[in-house]
This record gives sequence, C-alpha cells and structure tokens, in this order.
Amino acid sequence: MNLHPARCLALLPGFALGISLAVHPANAQPSLPPLMPMPAHIEMGDGQFPIDRNLNITFAGTAEPRLLLARERFMDILWRKTGIPFPKKRSNPPSNFTIQTAGASKPVQELGEDESYHLKVSRD
Repeated sequence: MNLHPARCLALLPGFALGISLAVHPANAQPSLPPLMPMPAHIEMGDGQFPIDRNLNITFAGTAEPRLLLARERFMDILWRKTGIPFPKKRSNPPSNFTIQTAGASKPVQELGEDESYHLKVSRD
C-alpha cells in the first residue's frame, strides 16, 4: 500500500467496515468487495486476508502521531466488531498489514486532496 497519511485516516474506517461485513457475511456473496471509499478500479485476485489476534499493522514511510492514533482507533473498532482481543504492545511481531505512506500530511486535511490508494491482498 502506498498512501499519504491523510488518506490512511480515511481508509482505516472503510477497512473496518469491510472487515465487519466480511466477519458477518450475508447469505449471498457481494459482487464488489465492501471497501470505502470504493476504488475507481478493482482487479480481483484469489488472495485473502484472515483477521485473527496476530494482526499487526505497521507503517513504512512516514508514521506521524495522527496516523498512529488512527491505527489504535481502528484496532479498537475491529476488536468491538470481531470480539478478537488485539494486543496493544508486541515485541517485534511480523507485520501482516503494512501501510506505505508517501510523505507527511498537512495538520488539517484540505478539500481536493488526492485520496487515492492501492490495496493489494496476496496469498502471503
């Protein structure tokens, strides 16, 4: 994932919504993945992203305080949605969810900012 930190803040709640829908699936399979914001282009593959207590979100690039707090809020939401307790502190766990940021964000998000993102789920 290669994102600007401000876009990561917008993506994490959408990812939580997608996780919520994936954890509590309806009888029918949706034709589009439950992502928010919905991407302009989707290329479906056969990878999956299992959610378990080993989930570890790390940052490559800029990891500013606002983004770190967004990760904590996301993990709290995910805990409430799934009932899976996610440890707050870990000693060097392997990362299985990496957010790559392109640079620091402005202190306040502005109208018209590029909010594009790339989400790749692989077999690994």
